[in-house]
Formats: sequence, structure tokens, C-alpha cells
Amino acid sequence: MIGENITENFQPRTMAEKHRYQRDVPKAQQTVFTYLLDIVKEWSPEDVLEEFKHLFVHHVNTSSSVILPALYEIVFANKEVDFRNTLKRSCYILINNWDLRRQHDAIRQLIELFEDPIIRKKSQSPTLKRLRQWLKNFIDSPDFEELRLFARRYNHSEHWS
Repeated sequence: MIGENITENFQPRTMAEKHRYQRDVPKAQQTVFTYLLDIVKEWSPEDVLEEFKHLFVHHVNTSSSVILPALYEIVFANKEVDFRNTLKRSCYILINNWDLRRQHDAIRQLIELFEDPIIRKKSQSPTLKRLRQWLKNFIDSPDFEELRLFARRYNHSEHWS
């Protein structure tokens, strides 16, 4: 296939070249986690939710110039498990902080972000296709079900009257 030939042509031939092409996923993940920890402590839940949506759902217009490139560093490493773990931990960073502050509506709204129709929208961009597929896989995973169950504790409609 054409794509396979292109990939083969860009394979590093020496150790120096190999190092140049390696992705620093742990550093990128830490950048994402630190950023979310900082904003969840300083920003309103509404602003944090908007930033999370821009980063993980829409992949545009984040407030930080380093956060979107950090996410793409993870995506371009092409390891779904790293993306999924980043997304899961990011959710828990927000959820745990909001839970401590009793901002339970924000937890529910975070889970609702994953219902955004753009996640199911088709794209011509290979990167967006990959991101959206990984998001769909996360939404269908036991990890997301755990998040959903945790958030369900705070649904107003399920409280006793």
C-alpha cells in the first residue's frame, strides 16, 4: 500500500535518527495533567469544562499554547492505550477536585461532554479520524462506565423525594 511505503521511507536508519523520531509521551501526559490540575484549582467549573471540550472533543482553541501540542504528541505516538489512560486520568483529576469542592453538577456535565455529536461525525483528516475513533472506544469502555456510575450518584433526578 502507498501508506506503508511512506512509513517505511521515514523509518530511522541510525540510533540518532531513531531518537529524533521518538515521541515523549510521558512528558506530554504530564503536561496535560499539570495543566488540568492548575486550571481546575483556579478556573470556574464552566471554564474548565469548556477547555476540556476544546482539548479532548473538538481539538481546537485551547487557552494554552502548549496543551494541544502535548495532546497531539500523544496521538502521533499512535498508541491508543496511552491516549485512553491520559483521557481517563484527566477526567479523574477534574472529578476528584470537583468532588472535594462539592461541585457535583460539573462532574455530571463532564460526562455529558462525551455525548457531543461531533465525536460521531466523519472526518477526512486521518488525525481527527483517529482521535474520534479513540474517543468512541473510550466511551464504550469499562473505564468510561466507571466514570458514568460515579457521576450518576449526583444526578438530581435520582435523588429521593
